[in-house]
Amino acid sequence: MPREFKLFLVGMTIFALGNSSDSFLILRSQGLGLSLVAVISAYILYNLVYSLASTPAGRLADRIGARKVLVIGLAIFALVYAGFAFNTNPLLVWALFGIYGFYIAFTDGISKAMIGSLTTQDKAGTAYGTFYTITSLATLLSSIIGGFLWSLLAPAATFGFAVVCTLVAIGVFLFL
Repeated sequence: MPREFKLFLVGMTIFALGNSSDSFLILRSQGLGLSLVAVISAYILYNLVYSLASTPAGRLADRIGARKVLVIGLAIFALVYAGFAFNTNPLLVWALFGIYGFYIAFTDGISKAMIGSLTTQDKAGTAYGTFYTITSLATLLSSIIGGFLWSLLAPAATFGFAVVCTLVAIGVFLFL
């Protein structure tokens, strides 16, 4: 695999290590006093923003570069998770879920496009398989770590760990 793909994989794996299940966002929202219906509605808002922002995010990546858009998306993730760590206002959850939709719009399709552009056509299957194997395992580990941090320390520790991992991943994309 090309060096650029390996660096991309390192950055995305570090990010995945902090990107625990969205269940923690839901639990935190309920802990702040939102009803189950309100939490589900906020999650629908997240999906709506994701759906509406994905095409503009792709266009932006075509214009300024996929790596820049990916970094913007990761920065949005870090801001949202910091918000969930420190937020005490249930109304702010709605804004956080809406902003969270931009994170996924700026990273999901973009990261897939980057895999294709960082590998040769004859290695594309291996690249995608490797990416999803490694990042899925890291995400599983992230949820386990997140659960321990949540139980042993506080919900803020779970979100703080995610922010730290994301900032390290951003550093990989900016400096390597």
